Amino acid sequence: SVTITGSGAGSTIVDGNALDRVFEVADDGGTVAFSGLTISDGDAAEYGGGILNNSTATVYVDGSALTRSVAGKTGGAIDNHVGGEIHIRNSTLSDNFAVEGGSALNNNRGGVVTVTDSTVSSNSAADVGLDENLAGAGAISNNAELDTAGAITVTGSQISDNRAGGGRSGAGISNDGTGTVVVEDTTFSKNRAHANGGAIFNGSGQVTISDSRFTENAATHGGAIYSNADKGGLLTVRESTFELNSAAGDGGAVVGTGSGSLEVLDSTFSKNSADDWGGAVVNQNQGSATIQNVSLSENAGLNGGGFANEGNGLVVVDSSTF
Repeated sequence: SVTITGSGAGSTIVDGNALDRVFEVADDGGTVAFSGLTISDGDAAEYGGGILNNSTATVYVDGSALTRSVAGKTGGAIDNHVGGEIHIRNSTLSDNFAVEGGSALNNNRGGVVTVTDSTVSSNSAADVGLDENLAGAGAISNNAELDTAGAITVTGSQISDNRAGGGRSGAGISNDGTGTVVVEDTTFSKNRAHANGGAIFNGSGQVTISDSRFTENAATHGGAIYSNADKGGLLTVRESTFELNSAAGDGGAVVGTGSGSLEVLDSTFSKNSADDWGGAVVNQNQGSATIQNVSLSENAGLNGGGFANEGNGLVVVDSSTF
């Protein structure tokens, strides 16, 4: 096990000078802790420009900044590659880029990642001089390689101004497979996805969001959240607010589609907009939807200004205000 302690992110800087990856953790079973430093300008041909956890070790990042690092495949700043753990606290991940998954942070296979009291911002192709319309993954990815189900928990954090280009979804968080994502007390603002889910995309896994805020996010479908939810996937939103999110297609704030379930409970939607179905929320295909104790006001859509049901799944609306 190794501990690397700096005297503060502003004064202790480990700079890769765009020549190679900065740190690699290769020994199974131990712990590696980084605190009080900046890790910058790493460059990896494939995985983890700043830090690659290429083991089942547990890695802690505390009070640090990871910036301006690049990966040719996944994990611009950090890649958790073979099922280990990454725990990030009181840190900033900004101005990083990866082509395939997780410009800031990628969780591969069955790994575990937590992000607590941290900022994940401005991670995009444009930050390294590329056209964000042609390439680039969103900020955080649960990659699910080899049909595994990783887990990501984000608490008390700020996720803003991230971009997903090249037809990619989930500019803030992308849950690509059957893994789980839990988000608590976190703000998503001004994230943009070239495809679906400006803030969050869910493939066929389970995403639970509580006490969070979504403002001015945008995508083709699902301005804030898009849940494909096939194979029994589930999106649950509790005690959260959605304002001024927008979609060029369906679901100004939230899209639930596929054959899974959508639950929106004790939440507020205002001034969201879609150019097609569902100014705030849309339920599509075979999926079921529960809208309970929800307020929807001043939203706008071509069909269903507040809520639209475009499929044939069961919809329950209870104790709500339009």
